[in-house]
Amino acid sequence: MRKLLVSLLAIAIAGSSLFAQTVEFIEPRNVQGVPEAEFSTYKVGDNFYVLQKKYRMMAPVMYDLQLDAYDANRKPIGSNTIDKTLEMGDANIYEGVFAMKDKLVMFKSEFSKASGAKMSYLYYYPFDVSGKRQKKMSLTSFVAESAFNSGNFSVNVSPDGTKVVVISELPYEKDGMEKCIITVYDENFKQLWKKDYTFMYESSKAPKNTIFVNNNGVAFLLKQINLKKAFDQFSMFTFAGDGKAVVEKKIDLGNGFVIATHKELFKANGDMLLAGYSYMNKKVGVNVETPDGVFYLDVNASNGEFCKIKCCKTFIGSCHSATCFA
Repeated sequence: MRKLLVSLLAIAIAGSSLFAQTVEFIEPRNVQGVPEAEFSTYKVGDNFYVLQKKYRMMAPVMYDLQLDAYDANRKPIGSNTIDKTLEMGDANIYEGVFAMKDKLVMFKSEFSKASGAKMSYLYYYPFDVSGKRQKKMSLTSFVAESAFNSGNFSVNVSPDGTKVVVISELPYEKDGMEKCIITVYDENFKQLWKKDYTFMYESSKAPKNTIFVNNNGVAFLLKQINLKKAFDQFSMFTFAGDGKAVVEKKIDLGNGFVIATHKELFKANGDMLLAGYSYMNKKVGVNVETPDGVFYLDVNASNGEFCKIKCCKTFIGSCHSATCFA
């Protein structure tokens, strides 16, 4: 019974990332301004926001975006077009919209030589209560080699909106190891801690990293490791003690597995639950992305240890026993 409940939890968590979110609108309803858009929803205080997003192949803007704002009674209070036209001096790479403790914030990045040096910059744009975008603010930067080798940024926010984590993936170095900077900020973007790291994996222009942070400022990193002539591997890094205590744990779900989709939740003590679907590599270099298993990880925020459960193809049938390991 316990195994069945854990399986159901894994499916429930993973399922929320597979299906579109539904929104109950209170009349009058705003007309959809971005045809065929994806929808994301956010809640800040008593206000509710709906973001419409659609990718388009048109430089220099990556997405058509529209943000609709609703009050505590779900009455429309604002509808704002974002990035359909590029404003003067605007950054051009969309990094996401997140709900902070007291405001909604958009992050964007860019490569620029305006200062006389080749740099990659990350900016944040607060929204007011009605969903109108405010002036951009600089958050962090690093030295880049060129527009084609300028590194990457990735952002995430804690469940309570009081912590922001940024991973700055530094430019590719031939024959070098992967390097990055992880920084954690509070809800006012005051830096809490910042550390440079070198991973013992080959440098890449597009490393596959997913960053997370809990309410206490502990960062987690889900890493997909591409290996030449071998199945990909996955690791979970935990950065505790202001980033000083770093633990890497290999995720073993069976030979040649690939994580198809996942969803994270955090316990009250800061431990992270990660669950989702996985599929097996049918052949090196040829992946059939049909989920055929459920995985579940319980990551200890203080020491990085975790328990794993990998279910069979039936998803909610028999499961292997949970295994806890150091």
